[in-house]
Amino acid sequence: MINSTPTRLSPKTKLLKISALSVSLILSSTTSGQIRTLPNGMPILNSNPGAAAVIFLDFDGGDAFGTQVGPYGGDDSFNATERQEIIKTWTDISNHFAMFDLNVTTIQPDRKSIPTAPITISPDFKAASSAVRVLGSTRERVNTAIHADGPITYSPAITHELGHALGCHHQGLYKDDGERITAYRSADEWGQGYFMGAAHSGKYPHWGVGFATAGGVKVAQNDIDIITSNIIAQAKTFTNGRYNGDGFRVDDHSGNLNAPSTIRLNNAPNLGSNGLQGRTTGIIERFNDTDVFSFNWPGGNASIKAEATRALAASVHNQTHSSSVTTIMELLNSSGRLVRQNTPTSQSDTDAFIGNIPLSAGTYYIRIRGAGLVGDLGADDLTIEGNASQTTTPITVSGSTEAAAIAAIQASGNTLGTISRIHSPTVPTGRVISQSATTGTINLTISLGTAPSSVTPPKFSRLLVTSVRSDQWKTVNLDQNFGKFIVIGTPIYRNAVSSPPVVTRFKGVKDNRFQIELDRIDHSDSPISLNVSVIVAEVGVYNQRDHGVKMEVVRQPLKPLSTSTNWIAEKVQLNNSYNSPVVVGQVLSYQNQDWSVFWTMGDRLTNPPRNGHLSIGKHIGEDPNRSRTRHEGIGYIVIEAGRGKIGNINYEAGIGPDIVRGILDSPQPYRYHLSGQLRSVGAVALTIAGMDGRDGGWPALSGGNSSMTRSGLNLYILEDELRDRDRVHTTEQVSYLVVE
Repeated sequence: MINSTPTRLSPKTKLLKISALSVSLILSSTTSGQIRTLPNGMPILNSNPGAAAVIFLDFDGGDAFGTQVGPYGGDDSFNATERQEIIKTWTDISNHFAMFDLNVTTIQPDRKSIPTAPITISPDFKAASSAVRVLGSTRERVNTAIHADGPITYSPAITHELGHALGCHHQGLYKDDGERITAYRSADEWGQGYFMGAAHSGKYPHWGVGFATAGGVKVAQNDIDIITSNIIAQAKTFTNGRYNGDGFRVDDHSGNLNAPSTIRLNNAPNLGSNGLQGRTTGIIERFNDTDVFSFNWPGGNASIKAEATRALAASVHNQTHSSSVTTIMELLNSSGRLVRQNTPTSQSDTDAFIGNIPLSAGTYYIRIRGAGLVGDLGADDLTIEGNASQTTTPITVSGSTEAAAIAAIQASGNTLGTISRIHSPTVPTGRVISQSATTGTINLTISLGTAPSSVTPPKFSRLLVTSVRSDQWKTVNLDQNFGKFIVIGTPIYRNAVSSPPVVTRFKGVKDNRFQIELDRIDHSDSPISLNVSVIVAEVGVYNQRDHGVKMEVVRQPLKPLSTSTNWIAEKVQLNNSYNSPVVVGQVLSYQNQDWSVFWTMGDRLTNPPRNGHLSIGKHIGEDPNRSRTRHEGIGYIVIEAGRGKIGNINYEAGIGPDIVRGILDSPQPYRYHLSGQLRSVGAVALTIAGMDGRDGGWPALSGGNSSMTRSGLNLYILEDELRDRDRVHTTEQVSYLVVE
């Protein structure tokens, strides 16, 4: 039952668990929390009783493709160790199928009354193998079987074989002409494997969208569509057409702030004398589903973490295999206004964390959804914990300047906490950390607390990567481990007029290294080599008080793909409030061999970003090849316009005037003037700010070393030359970040 034509992306799901400190997920078939067993010691486990169909994990032995095999463990009883292994295996498989209208069970179902996908797990079966039969087959001597000396090390393989039983073929890799490169697709750019490919090749395998071979022919395959379609078809067969579900699990929590599920907070002495923890459970079943939870906070610092469940999964090749969910988590106040959002930096960034944030007393909401990526499914553990405040509610003080207001609260004998709001005749209402004003009275609402003893700047660096080529990747090792970070690369042309258009491509951006290459965006494969200016920044949200700079650095997957005939972008909610935000970014992954380039806009396509109005996207201009089957990861920096320091590095940021045009519009580059206050220029990041030219374009430096100096930047707008060789372009504005 393989689809032979491309399909739309299905809804995606994840299992959400809210717990205290544990990341374990052991569902019980009893209300007491104790797992019951059969007389032979087999644990009685059901992940979704009452579901439309069943996955039966058969540890008792029996028929496997005409061969009688013995039970797991070698005899008819199951000791304590074997029971724990069975529970762990069942936990993993339940997580893998949590989004579907399926019950994963260890107890033999009545196959004549409910559609069943069985798998026999036995050490006597010598290889992983599967009869490709659809869900619900009741034929004798047909089964799915797997060899297992210790089944917990085989959970991805079990899921792989069950995928066959549910109608899926192998996810492979193919050339454009249909020739198969490999039958088993390996880990993607983010390091995730594919259940229907080589699941063990990366962390947290997931269901995929790609291509398979059916009947010797390359066909499009959406694993999730196939599984849900088979659940629907077989459920209708067994229930005489009365099944009206969509193959996904029934929604269990409202996404409405007016009807949230309540998280009750309990004392947690392990966190201190005023420690608090909260827990609940929930499931997000579909792509467009959101779950909302509320909790009452007495005041004080709180930490909230949504973590992909994986503690119970054993390892294969030192990789754990339980959940691949990528979570977006939002914290909102009692008015429904966003306080903080955690956005994933990539599809392998399965954890969302809001750490040690000071919250005044009141009601708060947590809103959780998936990132909406293909196969973005699985189990989450959500933790709320912190210490109740011993301070009073926030107070308001006044002064002719912010410094005077801060001095007033410090003079009262209290230590400064967090400045949360500012009101002034000359400053709009909003959440700020620092603000200067020359007229009017400033009123600050300040939460009392302990001021940080020192400023901790973000990790930030810049470098010039020389001789980057268009025909080979270059590996760059950084001088420190950044963990999660982004890179932005700007090619430096000696003379853009006489050179082809290129964009920078990156892959393997992690730990302390990345790979970089140039893509020619014309019809020639002749190698080209340019120097590239690179900025490196650690992912995070930063403020002036704690980090010395107001800035946010984001890395996330991005779905929208714009073309010259269809300009679309994704609206972004910022964590900080900016008077004049400057946004620069980069496409960071190599999920698609074909190019794309980062761009931004404000409230309209032609307008630059401004406070409260930022949308981001990636575009392919006039490229006639519109096929980009996979989402790309992007990274971007948002920083206040002006001058400042990031650690010990001086910077200047801004959005230039609407004057930059194409390479054939002027023999000389267009000039953005800088303040001249930087001692030198170590690197520059550029991004188009609004899109006036509907053919698409991106900024580039031209003039070699003289293209970026302390007094100014020499710029052109480049266009692709894939549909035509039109190198003229209307005027554009460009965002820039220049660092010493």
